[in-house]
Amino acid sequence: MENQTTFILLSYYLSNSLLEQALSILQKCSRSETVRNAKAVLVFWPALSEPRTVLKLIEALESSHEREGQEFWDDMLDDEMKLIVELESDALSKRYDSVMCFINDTISCQAIEMTSENWCFELIKGKIRGYDKLLEDPSAYKVVWNSHLAEKYPDLQRWTVGVVKPLGHLNARSSDFLTIELFEKLNYFEALELMWFTAQESNRFLTLKSVLAYEIIPLMKYRKSFDFVVERIFSLETFSLQFESNYELLKYSVVELSDQFNDDIKMQLQGVALDILFQKSKEINYMSSSDLSQDLLQIFRKVTTVTASSELPSIDALRAYARLMPFLRITDLSEIRRITQETGNIQKSFFSSAFMNILEQDDRASILESFNTLLEDRTVFSIPIEDKRRLAVDALLTKRRFDILKPFVENYHLDVEHDLLKTHFWHIFNSSSGGNSLRSDVADAREILSMLTEPERSGLETLLEVIEDLSRHSLRLGQGKEPLKPLILMEFKNNVVGLISVLLEHNTDLYKDVDFTKSIAQGFSRALSPDIAFGEKECLDLLRLHIEFALADFDFEFAYGRGQELLASQNCSEYWLTIFQIGKFFDPSWPDNEIPTEIIYLQLEILGKLLHVCPVEETEAIISHWSGLELELASRDILDDEYSLRNNKSTQKFKNIILKDATNSVSNFLSGSLKWSLSEGR
Repeated sequence: MENQTTFILLSYYLSNSLLEQALSILQKCSRSETVRNAKAVLVFWPALSEPRTVLKLIEALESSHEREGQEFWDDMLDDEMKLIVELESDALSKRYDSVMCFINDTISCQAIEMTSENWCFELIKGKIRGYDKLLEDPSAYKVVWNSHLAEKYPDLQRWTVGVVKPLGHLNARSSDFLTIELFEKLNYFEALELMWFTAQESNRFLTLKSVLAYEIIPLMKYRKSFDFVVERIFSLETFSLQFESNYELLKYSVVELSDQFNDDIKMQLQGVALDILFQKSKEINYMSSSDLSQDLLQIFRKVTTVTASSELPSIDALRAYARLMPFLRITDLSEIRRITQETGNIQKSFFSSAFMNILEQDDRASILESFNTLLEDRTVFSIPIEDKRRLAVDALLTKRRFDILKPFVENYHLDVEHDLLKTHFWHIFNSSSGGNSLRSDVADAREILSMLTEPERSGLETLLEVIEDLSRHSLRLGQGKEPLKPLILMEFKNNVVGLISVLLEHNTDLYKDVDFTKSIAQGFSRALSPDIAFGEKECLDLLRLHIEFALADFDFEFAYGRGQELLASQNCSEYWLTIFQIGKFFDPSWPDNEIPTEIIYLQLEILGKLLHVCPVEETEAIISHWSGLELELASRDILDDEYSLRNNKSTQKFKNIILKDATNSVSNFLSGSLKWSLSEGR
């Protein structure tokens, strides 16, 4: 009877929020009555009461012990309560049964089953559910689940971590509030689908990451089922890497979350992640190959043994693909695998491209380190090491990285093929755009020649010297008359005199420097046609050019002097027309358009010599002009010659030179007074 009376009294205190009285009863009740009393606390203690009071009631339930005598009642009962406890036994039993029936019906509706082992967990769970249903804020019960009870009752900790907190995170980011009671009625996949679907709407990595970490993973652990991650989230059929948020989530799951799973689930997750990366990395267009390489290596280092599709390469192969990704500038792992399946020239082409890409790095140390990585690779490229090194040298020559080429050659003790060096020399020569780049092109070409033996580089060095000499003068060649490009010079390979003609055409004073043009012509011929000597005929051809350009510049002095050289040569007859032009020379700037007397003497002299060597059929024209000059000379007043150089505006230097050249020619014609006139002022 006392048992029933105590319980009715406890129920009364609980329903009226009389905490101290309820605590007093609970602390003095029998341990065997704990489950029944816990049910009363769950049903009668107000749902919206301060959660700390629930914690106190639980602590009182834990400290229950046997009652001791009548003193218990004397301390607890007032006059009003005595009327309740002093009821007849039948009435007391009916009231007790009625209270218990109400409690059991209420608990049954909440799907709660209390036992001596789980009463605390079920009590807290029921109170949290009730509070959540009314105020939509179960977090107020943190004071309870963060207390010592969490360690004492593992089920409580599992439930709060696996249900309450994930749901709280879901509700915090969702516009629709879901109660714990309704959430627990969802089946496993429904609950996870709800979490994942609402997260995908944002398509933000931080959202996806937080949902996975704080909602999905805790719930899966609570339900002890991890299929959702592999079958639904990271499904090979539906998971796309087009979105950076998805990629980051996959990386996060493998690198940081996979350790939270057991070995079987961890292997499944890593396996499906590798499948996705291998088959869909081509969708990644928001990262550079270099950044992706670092990420993938981080992911692959985390993976040890995986369960994946039979088409997936080994983890070691995937690591090799990732290492070479920035060199190949390919983000598609499956494409890199296809390179491994190629042979011959195709593999060599990819290998050379990789080296070219490496050379675009700024840091020399990084370049050398990348070179070693590429050379040591045996997974992607099956090319023999000798061919790899040759391709590397070819790439270095193509990029003109001589600062790396020479130490590279020395490090591997390479004997660079001379044909390869010559090929790159001519490539620089033919591709040079001239202008401002010509100086650097010539310097690069010299670097290549320095790696050849003396006999092989001799003629090519001469060619570079010719180009440098030509670059210091105005020279426009080709259809567009562009500045000097070495390639255009090849048009004059068999016509070096034509090259000199263009040079003289664009440099008006250069006709006076026969030695310079001769050195250019000889060097050009020696470099491009070493088997053909630049002989006397070619020198005379150059001399003819210089005379013609001198006459065009009205430089009779130079033309006359060089004309004498032509006349002194054995083959002077071939150049009779040029010599004849000296004899016919006329400068429109002369006074009254009359030839100075002294010039007439010189022209008569040179025409006289020409008559001895010119073709027979041309003698008539030469004699005719010679006669005309002779008649003109006869008409001059020797004593007072107004057309003498004395009265000409020519410089004294010119007069002196002409006098010297004409002395022998006029010795039979000039009087003493004329000689005096010409030499006046010397």
